[in-house]
Amino acid sequence: MMSACLLFAQRALVTRNFDTHPHLRVVGEEIVKKCKGLPLAAKALGGMLRKLNHDAWEDILKSKIWDLPEENNTILPALKLSYHRLPFHLKRCFVYCSIFPKNYHFKVDE
Repeated sequence: MMSACLLFAQRALVTRNFDTHPHLRVVGEEIVKKCKGLPLAAKALGGMLRKLNHDAWEDILKSKIWDLPEENNTILPALKLSYHRLPFHLKRCFVYCSIFPKNYHFKVDE
């Protein structure tokens, strides 16, 4: 199984590690720690940060979303961050799909 750091690097840097981007290593590794080893979170944030600069990575790392109390928060902070950065038209699609129950099977005609 791939580590969260490897997944993050593959999505964010299109490489297997931070060797070709040493200026992003520290920030990237801290972001990965905040993902708590969850592959989906690492992939989502890595994809979101692909073409962004060091300042954008710092903004994600320092976001207040990471500090929200867990007992009132059913959405992973990493996924919440990736949702907030979606373009408006994709947010609408995401919200529409969220009204369907888990394991719902779509029919071709729907």
